[in-house]
Amino acid sequence: EQMKKEQQNKNKWKAQGHGEYSELAQGQDTRDVAREFFEASKRSDRLVVHFYRSTTPSCDILHAHLQKLAPKHLETRFVKINVEGADDERGGGGGSFFLVEKLGIRVMPT
Repeated sequence: EQMKKEQQNKNKWKAQGHGEYSELAQGQDTRDVAREFFEASKRSDRLVVHFYRSTTPSCDILHAHLQKLAPKHLETRFVKINVEGADDERGGGGGSFFLVEKLGIRVMPT
């Protein structure tokens, strides 16, 4: 029974995007980032979110480590959010501006 339960959990987690390191709202309207973030946090008990800028070299190092960790920890979903332009109050960062403000993101990577 315990083994069946574990396998069911693994299948459920994989269906929710666990086991991989993915970008939220990639290729979509940036306003979808906040909505997708909140949906992911509701669906997963454990969520690691990397707020990054493509122009920050230390973010690349963290990307590499999270890429390796994601398949080893199926119980946790690993995602990244590009906050490039999120410091622009006119909405340059779209939904990421809202998240950066509400979560108090000040330093990259976070």
